[in-house]
Amino acid sequence: MNKDTVDGLASRLAHGYRLSAEQLCAALQANLLLHWWNMLGRYGEQHGLGMVRAMAKFSVWVSCYRTQDLAEARPAEGLEGATDKELALAHLDCALELIKRAAARDFLDKATKNPSPRTEQPK
Repeated sequence: MNKDTVDGLASRLAHGYRLSAEQLCAALQANLLLHWWNMLGRYGEQHGLGMVRAMAKFSVWVSCYRTQDLAEARPAEGLEGATDKELALAHLDCALELIKRAAARDFLDKATKNPSPRTEQPK
């Protein structure tokens, strides 16, 4: 996943093309990963930390997303009578939390294999 995925989604939206759920999910996850890698690089530079130390601190923060309880994000039972928009928003909130969890797993997997975001960062 990389910046090209996010750019592709933006291009499809700009040109009025339909997006599949898979495309949207991939682009959101890619955007989140790109954001985290950029934040990690800035964090390490701002605090004068080596990449290994910065990654250790940053990974603790990202790991919260991987282990987060989704009970609050799940659509509430008993949404009878809810509008289409309310139902869609409830499901989107849950989907976004699941995307964050998947992104956290991917980020942490890559971070443990190579603690340097400069060599592992998506394009």
